[in-house]
Amino acid sequence: LMPAAPALIQVASPAPSASFMGLDDIPMVDSSYIVIPPDVGGAVGQTKILEGLNNNYRVLDKATGATLSTVGTATFRAPTGAPLNSLTDPRTVYDPYNDRWIAVMQTFESSASILVGVSQTSDPEGDWYLYRFNTGVSIDFPNLGFNKNWIVVSINRYSPGGTFQRGITLVMDYPQARAGTGVGTLFTQSANSHYCSSPCFTYSTTADTEYVLTHVSSASGTYVLDEITGTPSSPTYTAGSTALTRPGGGWVQPSGNLLPQSAPQAEAPAASSAE
Repeated sequence: LMPAAPALIQVASPAPSASFMGLDDIPMVDSSYIVIPPDVGGAVGQTKILEGLNNNYRVLDKATGATLSTVGTATFRAPTGAPLNSLTDPRTVYDPYNDRWIAVMQTFESSASILVGVSQTSDPEGDWYLYRFNTGVSIDFPNLGFNKNWIVVSINRYSPGGTFQRGITLVMDYPQARAGTGVGTLFTQSANSHYCSSPCFTYSTTADTEYVLTHVSSASGTYVLDEITGTPSSPTYTAGSTALTRPGGGWVQPSGNLLPQSAPQAEAPAASSAE
């Protein structure tokens, strides 16, 4: 049976307790290379913040906002052997149960790779285990999730001409990844399905099932939930067959430029990145 739709949250979010400037849209600190757009993201840990943009990773002090360190994404990902001029779409999350950081990117090329990083300790400035999974196809727009068993990356697959074909999903053995071994299963979804699917962040030490959500219709507020079950080393992917409805009904998607972006420095060579 598919799970019931979640109840509507009634509690308002608390106001920010601190405010400070984060990582700006600047060229890589180890070169003048810049990727447009910056694809801003990041995660908050116990004492530090890890921000990931297309160009750089930056670690900030959570209490003061002070910059502790900055490294170019090309330098960070170099040990994987991935082509460093095609990095894009960073996704970064902190796992409070294992006290680890997970940082994902992709390469943007005809035979593209999903790049996964897991911190070896609770410190994002320390050593990382870095992994590369070549998909053999053109991909774009990864979405990251995890539970105690797996790191899950859902991503769109495209034809060489740029037409969306289907979603594909990397399910990686999370306990093994924390120990330094990169083992993953790549699931290929049905044709013309699973566009921009989103794995859940499962904040639990006991939940064995990982869910993957796929939007169906904004107007009707409907979506489908897939399930990943099994063991960390032997996952099973079951696609949902029944659409669920969001409490509160549908919505109207925004359009236009939601936030203007400053132009890069004139002297910095620029490279475009797909959204």
